[in-house]
Amino acid sequence: LIIDKGARVEGAITAQDVVVRGSTKGSIKANRVRLESTAVVASDIHHASFCAEEGARIHGSLTFADDAASLTEH
Repeated sequence: LIIDKGARVEGAITAQDVVVRGSTKGSIKANRVRLESTAVVASDIHHASFCAEEGARIHGSLTFADDAASLTEH
């Protein structure tokens, strides 16, 4: 899932891979999460792999998941 620059997502996000260039508000659960420099994230992030570029803004918590498969189960 790619949230592009200028886009805004409000609500829970569950996906294998998430790239944020825009803004989010709500939880994010994904195996891999990447926040690019333009990201504005007001979310609690549950991840197996995480990276953020300089300039990304995060308001929330980061939680590493030992069991990556559980992140995307419905």
